[in-house]
Amino acid sequence: MSTPPQETWSPNFAVVIPVFDDVIALGRSLESVRNQRLRAVETTVIDDASTIDMTEMLRELSEDGVLVMVQHENRGPAAARNLGARTTTADWLVFLDSDDELLPGALATFAAAAKPDCGLVRAKFTLRDHEPDTAREGFLAGTFAISRRLFEAVGGYDEELRYSENSELLTRLTEALPLLDLRCEIVDQATVAIKDAGRSRNYDDARMRAAIHLLAKHPPARTDERARLEAIAAVNAARTASWGEARHYAWAATRSQPRITRHYLRLALVLLGPVANQYWHRGEPAKAATG
Repeated sequence: MSTPPQETWSPNFAVVIPVFDDVIALGRSLESVRNQRLRAVETTVIDDASTIDMTEMLRELSEDGVLVMVQHENRGPAAARNLGARTTTADWLVFLDSDDELLPGALATFAAAAKPDCGLVRAKFTLRDHEPDTAREGFLAGTFAISRRLFEAVGGYDEELRYSENSELLTRLTEALPLLDLRCEIVDQATVAIKDAGRSRNYDDARMRAAIHLLAKHPPARTDERARLEAIAAVNAARTASWGEARHYAWAATRSQPRITRHYLRLALVLLGPVANQYWHRGEPAKAATG
């Protein structure tokens, strides 16, 4: 009596890419998806109300088999990703920023780890044009794949956020995994090369508001994590000269971790206000690893 052949587990992937005014970078991003050994079942591009005319490029993409969606109001990457996810049918979702590129073999790496009892696969990232090209940890678009079941169970991205939307999503994914009897698989490989985003006033303001939003909506149980968010809020408030918020959250971080010296130093600098303003702009960090 012959043994019936076992079914082979073969997850399929949709890659969702929001874009805003970035034709050249989007071309490179899409090329990185096309060059994957394991092809995406669906690739979706969402034009988030670009201010430049992208009609011709989007038409060509549509003719090339890319699913194209257009938002007539700029709503940010979280809303665009949710729209893209809703229009796809694949069992697994990979989100990619239009100025980033999947590394060769990224989808195959996700597929190897995406077993039936897995809901989330996490990987690493590298910075483009940086030496040495070292893989770094962080929960950024392109560093993770989510099963549709898990993504829909948590309600997708929080569309109120325009920064740290991935961090907020990770909080809810982590809470939901055991409830759905699913696990997270972590692989020690980079799957995406991201652009060094630098920093601007909008960046600082968005990061401050995201930290405040996370503290209000998902207050961490661990004091060190709460103090970390309070410190992020304080520093970025200082960088935008929002001194009331800077003092409030610097003091909050000190209360959360009263034995940590750096919180007192930060509080002292915040109390000095504009006198210490130059301090807050030392260094230009790359795109935050929790963005």
